[in-house]
Amino acid sequence: MERVCSKPDTLRIPLSPGKLESIDFDPCCAPQRDQTLRFFETEQFKQAKHVQLKEHLNEEDLLRFSHLKSFKCNLTFLEEVDFQRIRGIISTFEVLESCELKYRDVFDAFPIRTIAQALEEEIPFGPLKTINHRYPIPESNDYLDFTIEQEWYYCTIKIVKTR
Repeated sequence: MERVCSKPDTLRIPLSPGKLESIDFDPCCAPQRDQTLRFFETEQFKQAKHVQLKEHLNEEDLLRFSHLKSFKCNLTFLEEVDFQRIRGIISTFEVLESCELKYRDVFDAFPIRTIAQALEEEIPFGPLKTINHRYPIPESNDYLDFTIEQEWYYCTIKIVKTR
């Protein structure tokens, strides 16, 4: 996997389009929103099959990932996240095989319960470490299988498309 690092004021990707399959984009220094938006416009991103971003993204950003087979990213904690909408967006990605989202909420010590409730999963009483959720993709024989794990103060949401 090629690692792309950039300074806050520039975005330099030294590779030619058509030769890159996986990208690990980790903005150096403090990440800036315009840096990430410029990254989304590069031919390398548009042609990639697998992407990992260390940036916090919102629901609208996920719409840009429809061409990817897999991706990993962090969801923003600066605004409310609609997990049903995220599930709906990801369910439309035809080539997606899997993805991983990390989410933390600075006001919620147990975000796994919030996510499970948003996805209309039954929440057991007591300590909760993992929730599984299966979502049938509309007009398809495929499913999205979610594994949501609470880790310290954040959750990891692993999603795999299955038949």
